[in-house]
Amino acid sequence: MATQERLLDVDAVTELIRQPDFADKRFYMIDGVIFEMSPVKRIHSSLAYRISKLLGMFVEERDLGEIHIEIGCYPPGDRSTLLAPDVAYVSHARLSQQPKDEFLSVMPGFELELSHLFPNPEPS
Repeated sequence: MATQERLLDVDAVTELIRQPDFADKRFYMIDGVIFEMSPVKRIHSSLAYRISKLLGMFVEERDLGEIHIEIGCYPPGDRSTLLAPDVAYVSHARLSQQPKDEFLSVMPGFELELSHLFPNPEPS
């Protein structure tokens, strides 16, 4: 008998983080495979804060939308991918149909991922 692998989706991550053992953990998902996000180092955290602060001032002064840190978002029509960019800008237009307590089913207009600048060294 052939075994069929279950492709995980956004709902699987939602259920996972509702469980008490995983409530304080952060995840992302690529092609149905869930990965736990590791804590970031000081320089990564500091840069994400500074960029979000400056971008936030610009966006708020012009009432353009919202700035988010590590918001869960997935491309429309692709529930097997869930990203969590370090910093993201989402316009009011994109947010208008989005529930406040769920992952975004739209992609941000701008997103920044700093982890490629500060990769974790490979174990030796």
